[in-house]
Amino acid sequence: MSAPADVRYLSGFAGSNGWLLIGEGVRILLTDARYREQAAIEAPAFTTVVTPESLPAALPSQLPPGMARIGLDASSTSHSTWLALTGGSQVEWVDVGGLVAAQRRVKDAAEIAAIRRALGLAERVLREVSNEIRPGMTESQVAARLDYASRCQGATAMAFDTIVAAGPHGARPHARPRDVPLSDGDLLVVDFGCIVDGYCSDITRAVWVGSQPTDEWLRIHAAVDAARAAAVLAIEPGVAGCDVDRVARDLLTRRGLAEHFSHSLGHGVGLEVHEGPRMSARSEDVLAPGMVVTVEPGVYLSGVGGIRLEDMVLVTRDGSERLNQLETAILCSERAA
Repeated sequence: MSAPADVRYLSGFAGSNGWLLIGEGVRILLTDARYREQAAIEAPAFTTVVTPESLPAALPSQLPPGMARIGLDASSTSHSTWLALTGGSQVEWVDVGGLVAAQRRVKDAAEIAAIRRALGLAERVLREVSNEIRPGMTESQVAARLDYASRCQGATAMAFDTIVAAGPHGARPHARPRDVPLSDGDLLVVDFGCIVDGYCSDITRAVWVGSQPTDEWLRIHAAVDAARAAAVLAIEPGVAGCDVDRVARDLLTRRGLAEHFSHSLGHGVGLEVHEGPRMSARSEDVLAPGMVVTVEPGVYLSGVGGIRLEDMVLVTRDGSERLNQLETAILCSERAA
């Protein structure tokens, strides 16, 4: 296995360059000299082999005698590496793409606890920073404050590039923060998450620059929030991701806003911020206890702005648990924490 998240899941090794060779009586972690000490500490159950070669080049020399068939995840392997390993090889290479990723979908108690910590940290930071936002600050400055505060409170990294988008810029679901000053009366889409103990969080809220949102934005927010709540209630074991997506989309249809919901409802979260299962109109993934997913409906009005509300939800044996503690109401920057 070579995908960093898969390597960490199976061995505990969190370095950026590591391959695992696992078989009967074989547990080898291939890495380079930068990670000699880290590998020994994080992956004590594996024999660490440090090599100056590229890991694909070093792998054949580590194969036990008689090993004739090896599984490799082609989805995380470059085409050139696949050809180098399989071309002219006496070993049969089999694509086992997604094998470990499928196992990672269901979290154990320790993983769920780490996700709770990551989400709790993100929510504290979002509440603090939202109360500091004032006209004249830029989107980039708000994003930087979120990132800095997360690091100061214990996050090891951000889960993805923080999104802060004001006014019409908020109509772009994956907008990049700009060096554009905020104005009184701007509505912000704030989407960010952090990593704690290797596990990610992901949360989106609406923030109003000022004290009181307009009635029209309150109407749209109420519709998005209702779609979010309905989808959370629809989550339970055995339900397909497409069915949960449909619940949120149907509610927005009844409110006359479905045409402005331009992306899927959610995704799994764990060692990676985007992993299985998917909750979209085309997803056939079936929810199971231990999965942690996002629910993030949104409405985006071109030239006007957008609202997205995102929660994280744990699938339980008899339903689901909303992991968020932070309210979904529009956060007003002049309201006391």
